[in-house]
Amino acid sequence: RFRFYEKCSTWNYENKLFLLEAEYHQCNQEEDKAAAKYKASIASAQEHRLVHEEALALEFYGDFLRVTRREDESKEKYANARVCYEKWGAHAIIPRLEEKIGQIQGTK
Repeated sequence: RFRFYEKCSTWNYENKLFLLEAEYHQCNQEEDKAAAKYKASIASAQEHRLVHEEALALEFYGDFLRVTRREDESKEKYANARVCYEKWGAHAIIPRLEEKIGQIQGTK
């Protein structure tokens, strides 16, 4: 059903569909497919200037990278997500990202 919405309004739904597909692939332990869909979601959100959805996709991609033991890449995505959340004005989310980054730094 979500694909129907994406066809009706690529601008609004494409990045969301990619993010859902990324999460699906992550749940099925298909790391390469998941990574590609996270990247596609981020690119789509950037293209359509949806900074809040770019932030969410970056954060979720950071979570994925953290789970797959790519901590440096994960910190980078969290930092990029922070910038997007700040642009959007979602300052209450920043401490959550800082905590995630701190947990990564504490594991090294």
